[in-house]
Amino acid sequence: MAGMDAEAIVQLVTLVVAAFGIVWHQQHSSDRTRGELHESSREHRQQLQESDRLHREALHEVSREHREASREHREALQETSRRHDEALQEASRRHDE
Repeated sequence: MAGMDAEAIVQLVTLVVAAFGIVWHQQHSSDRTRGELHESSREHRQQLQESDRLHREALHEVSREHREASREHREALQETSRRHDEALQEASRRHDE
């Protein structure tokens, strides 16, 4: 009976060691996965920040170009209006002669 008890103890110790091994492996895998997820999140956050920066730069450039085009358009309208006024004055002067 003492032999059976020793064998049962060996089996119990083997089972406990195996259970600890499984728990350790799961914890190690979880830690590694958590680290990979953290790194992936950090990289994603950096990509988003870079994308946001590029978007702001593009928006700034488009706004600048729009302001320039609007200014040029206003100047062209003013020039057209000035020429039109001159043409009307010339036509009026010719009519009066």
